[in-house]
Amino acid sequence: MSLLNQVLRDLDQRQVTGTPPAVKAASPRTLAPSAAQRATRWGLGLFVTLAAVVVGGWAQGSIRWPAQAADTPVAAAPLPLAPATLPAVTAPMPVTPAAPTPAPAPVATPAETPPAPAPVVARETAPVQVAIAAPAPRSKPVAAAQPVSDNTVATASKPESRIELRSAARSAQERAEAQYQRGVTAHQAGQINDSAAAFTAALREDPRHAAARVAQAGMLIALSRPDEAMALLKEGLALAPAQPQLALMLARLQAERQEWATAAETLQAASSHAGLNAGEGAEFHGFHAAILQRAGRHGDAVEKYSVALRLVPTRGVWWMGLAISLEEIGQADTARAAFQRAKSIGLPEGAAGYVDSRLKQLG
Repeated sequence: MSLLNQVLRDLDQRQVTGTPPAVKAASPRTLAPSAAQRATRWGLGLFVTLAAVVVGGWAQGSIRWPAQAADTPVAAAPLPLAPATLPAVTAPMPVTPAAPTPAPAPVATPAETPPAPAPVVARETAPVQVAIAAPAPRSKPVAAAQPVSDNTVATASKPESRIELRSAARSAQERAEAQYQRGVTAHQAGQINDSAAAFTAALREDPRHAAARVAQAGMLIALSRPDEAMALLKEGLALAPAQPQLALMLARLQAERQEWATAAETLQAASSHAGLNAGEGAEFHGFHAAILQRAGRHGDAVEKYSVALRLVPTRGVWWMGLAISLEEIGQADTARAAFQRAKSIGLPEGAAGYVDSRLKQLG
């Protein structure tokens, strides 16, 4: 993020961000860049922006690929179901003895004296039934195991599904980070196509991955595809407005088209969400002030320049911008003091000449 701010600082010292319209008239070389200069500047901006992405952060430590124990419970569930064939074997067993027992009754002749054998047969059938019933306790737990296993599978699937959902959410972020790191590595190796594909894959896994979005937008800008870069940045801000780095890049592109009012709105929308430290906040407010000044909103520009200079009071270009807007709203004495402060801190060559001319006119 700090290097990204350095890119914006360079832009601030050059045309769009901090140089007022009056200085543009005094120094057309610095404030009216050619298409070749803009392309060169974007190329340098891309390199530093990608360096900011690598050095400044968003890397989240070591990356673990999510390919852990999600398959083991599937193999364990069918194993107890295999003995389910045992009840099918025991079920015919009682049927076979039941069929022969009524058969001997009609075969026996009533003329003989089989009253004694009759109870004997009854006694024999009883133990036969008991002998057949003996395996029944074995089949009962097996039969009972079927609904138990079904119930346990059904109940176990609920917590497992929750665990899988949690792991899927984590793994999407991890996959996005892995793709982003792959893209950075590919870009460092000069493999631009592979780098762009990796950044796109990272955003497909996690659309809120800010680092991948910034890097992809920078590559699109370097490839002279600003419309796609703007669409990518707008999409990111719609998903997560609290990403001032995306707002700064989008406003920079809008300022290149001299869409000052639109750029000011972009920064204003992001300013309420910008959780920045002192240095980052100063860059954001200084850039915002320059855009407001270009849009002719000098009162608002004075306010934003004042905020930026309270955070970082050593920026001569911001003091010059503050002086210009103060003069525009009729505060000549305060403007003179701001011009003198800008001169004492130091300014680029063209801006220094402009400040000298303004000090002469203000006395």
